Amino acid sequence: AMRTAVQEGRAGSIDEALVSAGEAALVEACKKCSVKEALGAGFDLSEIKQLDKVRGLRAAGVPCADARRVGYDSKQIKLAGYSVAHAKAAGFSCAAVKEGGYVKGLKAGGFSCEDAKEAGYVRGLKLAGFRCDEARAAGYVDGLKECGYSAREARECGYTCGQLRLGGYSCGEAKAAGCT
Repeated sequence: AMRTAVQEGRAGSIDEALVSAGEAALVEACKKCSVKEALGAGFDLSEIKQLDKVRGLRAAGVPCADARRVGYDSKQIKLAGYSVAHAKAAGFSCAAVKEGGYVKGLKAGGFSCEDAKEAGYVRGLKLAGFRCDEARAAGYVDGLKECGYSAREARECGYTCGQLRLGGYSCGEAKAAGCT
């Protein structure tokens, strides 16, 4: 109701200072409310973005693509509760998803292991849902241990002993995995 009054005041012949004061009071009140309440009060998504509202976007039913359109970045999208699949469907690249701090669910969200390698994912690749043989097919060698695979897993999917050493495994780990 207050938002409508401000809009009608701008369109009518009400004193501009009075309308501006009403709008300022509305913005202050909106800073304390939820995204859902702000939307209900008539604020559009770009105005909500200007108020730095992030938490509650997804819960308020805001599509991830709309949030991206008004300038929410991948870190904010993650904080708002959107999944990797939501982010990908909204047009975020694998590199942007990485910048947002996503790891878990990368594969389930629709990205390939090759996408992950190109985006610079190393740490947590296994947690992201990729098997060791997928990492091997994507060309992972350096940092393989950081990906989350054991030396034994790496050896069983075809990595050589030399690749295990390049991948960050110790001599003892490589030996325990069957290297001589």
